[in-house]
Amino acid sequence: MTFDSGTFGGEGRAAIAFGDPDAADNITLCVPGLESRVAKMTQVGSDARHLYEESAAADRAHPTAVIAWQGYDAPSFLTVASQSQAEAGAALLAADARGLVATHGDNPMITVVGHSYGSTVTGIALQDHGLAKDVDAVALIGSCGVGGDARTVADLGLRDDQLFVGTASRDVINVSSNTTLGKDPLDPDFGGMRFRTESVERDRPGLADVVGFTDHSRYYDMVNHSESLYSLADIASGHSDQLRAHDMVAN
Repeated sequence: MTFDSGTFGGEGRAAIAFGDPDAADNITLCVPGLESRVAKMTQVGSDARHLYEESAAADRAHPTAVIAWQGYDAPSFLTVASQSQAEAGAALLAADARGLVATHGDNPMITVVGHSYGSTVTGIALQDHGLAKDVDAVALIGSCGVGGDARTVADLGLRDDQLFVGTASRDVINVSSNTTLGKDPLDPDFGGMRFRTESVERDRPGLADVVGFTDHSRYYDMVNHSESLYSLADIASGHSDQLRAHDMVAN
């Protein structure tokens, strides 16, 4: 959908769609986080592809297009504590979502999935750039904070039944929530629906798993059929009302 190799100091900007966003009943934008870039589009694209395939399995009668959106300059480990790149990315995300609505010609269901720092981008786009007017659902996974001043789902311009939040219990992000990147949307007083996100691989031996770095990257895991991917497919395909029936609502 988009490729510009000259932006962001040569790191580039890209968006790849799985399915046809101009014809699909449902469209999902996957917003990646820390250290994502066009040079790592294999990973960003694989995550979106997995959600595309799982969403098709969730509802074969109503197509879902999923977009791997590397449309902003994601932070490095050195700059991740700042909201500045999220603020710049938020304007780009909102504009691209608005464009999807305008070019579709119908009334598609729009979902945004923000992972890690991508949830900060998404949160600021909702608060400051009118994204809430163009989306039907938002899912925040492994969130490091929604950015800005939001303290509740209403501050994002959303209803409780439009926001879905999930973080794996062993995700390293749990130790850095509610710091410099805004409120953790997983907090019970934030609102929205918490959904199950655990990986069946979470007990695998290894230091990376113990400290939670691996679990931070398992939300789209298709090989091991993660709870998160199953839940996200319900949301992206327009069936978030089935999360409770499928036992995917977290306590």
